[in-house]
Amino acid sequence: MVKGLRGGRRLSARARKRAEDMLERGDIALRLLGMPMNDLVDRILTAYQSVRAQDGELLADSRQKITGYIESLASGGQRDAKQLTMYGLAYLKELHEGRDPRFTGC
Repeated sequence: MVKGLRGGRRLSARARKRAEDMLERGDIALRLLGMPMNDLVDRILTAYQSVRAQDGELLADSRQKITGYIESLASGGQRDAKQLTMYGLAYLKELHEGRDPRFTGC
């Protein structure tokens, strides 16, 4: 069951039904534009590991976190696999290397 709130606002009946249908079919968790979610996560992790090696425990933790992050982006409407890959790489970089000190967020 999909809750009726999104960012503090109620979802319309149509949006709630669409989200429930997507969850039922597994669209978000399993596929993004015909690419299985696991393939996208593998692509992100492989690209990141080519720059910074990770041990088995860190890799498993990264896989879990990046999967959740990509699912949240996909549930927000992002479907472009290339963009999701770039977002995923940026997420892992910030997660493991910290924020770039040149950008303060102001």
